[in-house]
Amino acid sequence: MAQSIFMKKLRDSMGVIFFIVALLFVASIAFRGLFNKERSATKQENTIAVVGIDRKIDYADYARELDAEIQNAHDRGQNVDDFTVEDLREQAWHTIINREILKPQFEEKHTADVLPDEIYEKLRLNPPDWIRQHPQFQTNGQFDYQKYVEALNNQQVDWSPVVNAVAANLPYDKLKTLISTMTYTTTPEAMDEFMFQNIKYRAEYAIFGPQCGEVPVDTSETALKKYYEEHRDSLVENPYVIFSYIAIPYLPSKRDSDEVRVDVDTVMSRLAQGDDFEMLASAHSQDVQTAQNGGELGWFTRGRLVKEFEEAAFELDSGEVSQPVLTQYGWHIIRCTGIKVNEDTLTGKTDTLHHLQHILFRIEPGFETSDSIEAFAGEVHRFAKKEGLEAAAEKFGLEIYHTPPVGPDEAIPEIGLRTMLNEYAFKHGKGSIPDVIMSNNKYFIVSVDEVVPEKFKNFDEAKWYVKKKIKEATNREHCKIVAHEALAKIRKGASLEGVAAEYGAEYGKTPLVGIFEPIPDHGFDPWISGAVMGIDAEDSVSNVITTDDGRFYIVKLLEYQHPELADFGNQKEQLRMQIFQAKRDNAYNQWFSNLREHTKIEDFRMQYFGIGTEEPQDTSTQ
Repeated sequence: MAQSIFMKKLRDSMGVIFFIVALLFVASIAFRGLFNKERSATKQENTIAVVGIDRKIDYADYARELDAEIQNAHDRGQNVDDFTVEDLREQAWHTIINREILKPQFEEKHTADVLPDEIYEKLRLNPPDWIRQHPQFQTNGQFDYQKYVEALNNQQVDWSPVVNAVAANLPYDKLKTLISTMTYTTTPEAMDEFMFQNIKYRAEYAIFGPQCGEVPVDTSETALKKYYEEHRDSLVENPYVIFSYIAIPYLPSKRDSDEVRVDVDTVMSRLAQGDDFEMLASAHSQDVQTAQNGGELGWFTRGRLVKEFEEAAFELDSGEVSQPVLTQYGWHIIRCTGIKVNEDTLTGKTDTLHHLQHILFRIEPGFETSDSIEAFAGEVHRFAKKEGLEAAAEKFGLEIYHTPPVGPDEAIPEIGLRTMLNEYAFKHGKGSIPDVIMSNNKYFIVSVDEVVPEKFKNFDEAKWYVKKKIKEATNREHCKIVAHEALAKIRKGASLEGVAAEYGAEYGKTPLVGIFEPIPDHGFDPWISGAVMGIDAEDSVSNVITTDDGRFYIVKLLEYQHPELADFGNQKEQLRMQIFQAKRDNAYNQWFSNLREHTKIEDFRMQYFGIGTEEPQDTSTQ
């Protein structure tokens, strides 16, 4: 009964459009149009992708998806410049491809149909995170279910946009639940997680890699051909590309910064003259999402805001306005409109909350600066196309960076996910230079250094790669022998640091850190953490550990701090829920990753978005 009344309200309500439609709800983007079973006939010349054998995606479908991504970015207050649009192009591509891959699975596993009762129960009992996180439904920074229920029952509210979003997401939720049905957790698993999260250790380590030294290798034509014939079908484990690139930051000039500061000072003067803060925020703030509400941010405790912003905000009394504050986002003028103290009656802990508003002035390149940077990037690119990337870097005083191997669907370090660039590299080969790439507020001039396809056509094409493989395998085996010799000396009493120096290995020592914490000046290293967990006692040394990329570790445990087991009881259920959610997500992610890997995808984007015009290169000389 309640469900039918609720659904009737949704259909009959002609009230105001609910503001939630302006939020980002990923699922509604990801599965928009999932159940449109009838599609117009697709002509090959309008096809931007083919999924599987014959499931075609029209360019118009992709364009609509991109438009929706751009609109959602606008709605959530994101600054949608040319760089953002390039990111959204990539995002829209994967969204529409993944949707097409999943569509048969929804039908096959009977999760496509969504009933009104299911929508009602989802909204009533388990509202999505994007609803829970909205300030309208929060009290003191926490989701207020009572406020939510009151809005849910308000006949003046049109919930249809929310219903559509939930309806689009429900098949995904049902499929995810179905895939991970067998997931469960045990108390021993929770104990293991408790130990992992709370153990502290100190250790020293040596890493043996390329510095072990090269050894003589037979790379004669006969040896190379023999290796090729023996490994022809398994020669390439994973295809990859290696890029070189020049990065040109898209940054504002001093003049741009000065002009923004003039605007900030002008608004400060108007506030001093008594002008309304909300009115000025609506007129001048570049935080689109809060500007429409007079700069409203909500209630905050310490630890939730950018450092510079928080330090200024929490110095304010109720009713006070800050001096301009500079953060990574630009200049802020902050106002505190209220302060209150909440006390947890069970623990006695108190939190001080500040209710805040702000006016944001972004510091961005002006028209002249933007044109100048773009023109410079174009000049560097033209010279690189003519003379090569190294010559361009030397002429313009720029630095060249090199990437590690990048797979067809992998993100490129610093540049990000640009699968069309990866596709271009595989098509055009070594030495090719695509059009200027825009990403992460930088212009990139990119050159393809090395290409390893899924399979080489013949020996001549593969010759360079065979030589590289033989050298790498021989040197890796030599390095392994060196690491074992070093371990033998350490176990006889030699210091790990001294042995590392003797063999030219990388040496380091950690402070007291957690298993999942990064090591200063080294970063998080699962090989060190994993080795520590396998060592029985302090001052003991691990075996030689071989990494996926052919390096060899030796780790010595110096100190090991056990957590207080008495604390486990208080954390057990929370840990079990964390593990369950992680295992549930992992089960689905592995399932989908396998599904995508075995789905043929033809990508025709380069026919619509030219990225370069070179003819394919000969890769045999790499």
